[in-house]
Amino acid sequence: MRITQLLLCLLIASNLWGQDKKSINGKVVNAESGAAISNASVYIANTSQGVMTNANGLFEIKNVPSGNYELVISCIGYTTRIFTFSADKLPLKIDVQLQTNATELAAVTVLSFEKNGWEKWGQVFLDNFIGTSSAARLANITNFDIIRFRFSTKDNTLTASANETLLIENPALGYRIKYDLDKFIFDTVAHTIIYQGHCLFEDMVKDPKQITKRLIKNRREAYQGSMMHFMRSLYDKRLVEEGFEVHEAVMNKEGFLVTSQPLLTADSMVFVSPDSSRLLYFKHFLSVTYKNAKADNSYVNPESGKGGGWKQFSVINLRSEKPVTIGYNGNYTPPLNVFSKGYWAWSEKIGHLLPLDYDEKREFKKE
Repeated sequence: MRITQLLLCLLIASNLWGQDKKSINGKVVNAESGAAISNASVYIANTSQGVMTNANGLFEIKNVPSGNYELVISCIGYTTRIFTFSADKLPLKIDVQLQTNATELAAVTVLSFEKNGWEKWGQVFLDNFIGTSSAARLANITNFDIIRFRFSTKDNTLTASANETLLIENPALGYRIKYDLDKFIFDTVAHTIIYQGHCLFEDMVKDPKQITKRLIKNRREAYQGSMMHFMRSLYDKRLVEEGFEVHEAVMNKEGFLVTSQPLLTADSMVFVSPDSSRLLYFKHFLSVTYKNAKADNSYVNPESGKGGGWKQFSVINLRSEKPVTIGYNGNYTPPLNVFSKGYWAWSEKIGHLLPLDYDEKREFKKE
């Protein structure tokens, strides 16, 4: 009996030893029939890690980077499923059932879309979703015809939706992006934009040795002073070392932003929760200046109407009283709780973003 138990323990240990501890694997099936779903997209949101299911609905993602992420499973004709996970809990095995879109849409009232919507609203969508930075100007949505628009004259808001994954090519940063759009709302009077979704980045250059110095430079410039860079600096408590100057700010009676003189430290904004998560919380506003690089030449200062040569100056506030969880990779959740003005409101668009597994130090060494 003891020999049998010992052999069983050895077999379990052998299986664990042979399993990739940084992997996620599982199976995707039709919720109604139980049949395997092939060619479903399974990816870690906002990274370059993703695969397609095989003929048996099976998938495996290896070498998952550290951090907290969302796993997205999507397929044409089915509703998208999203699972949150921590890389500390890997390996992970997950079986996923996808509902058909017909099941979800059965009780939904169908609203009409704008006729000739792209001709009317396409450029507005591109400017506020892809962006107008130097990198974004070269980006292209290859299947733009799947985007539908609705405009509310009552609220003066433009909404956009797509029932398939948007395919975006961004040659300036060297990425193909698959974007599952969940929400896009543009207030044409207040000039505020809210968009949300999940995306997978794919390197357009498959061989790392063929990545040009120009591409590395473009990625570096997109990273420097970005929201990702700021959140990573907060997490590492390296705001000053990384070039960020942060002040508390309040809005006075005349509607002007007034900043306090003392510099804020990461310790004054970030605290550790009982589960060891790092939480960002502050009252009023934060004014954030990135001092190590100028703003993109395409940026126009909203106050002066002039472009080029300006500092990267942004203002952020929390839309609710709840804190935001930040990760070492620059991820922050929930993303819609952070509202930005100034440079980040202009630059944090799809055409100017990098994947969460972007490693600036590794990229810099390639030059």
